[in-house]
Amino acid sequence: MVYIVKHVKSRWMNSRSWVWYLKYLSASVILVAIALHTIPESYPYNIIVHMVGAIMWTVVGFKWKEGAILLNFFPQIIILGIGLIYYYASI
Repeated sequence: MVYIVKHVKSRWMNSRSWVWYLKYLSASVILVAIALHTIPESYPYNIIVHMVGAIMWTVVGFKWKEGAILLNFFPQIIILGIGLIYYYASI
């Protein structure tokens, strides 16, 4: 019985690439960022968290060669990056 459980678990773990895990991690990070956007005092940390999630989704989009993901998240990196530069340059 233990052998069967180990075999099934190892097959399941090996069938998932690191991109599959990155997809769910980045989706979670984006959800945290969206929640932080509702708290005005969290600025600029909410933007930084959102940018990290967008970067992770962009990596997923590149690995999958998925244009829709890239079209959504790559511009977010640029827009959020410009906003952070503007924020820190004006301090």
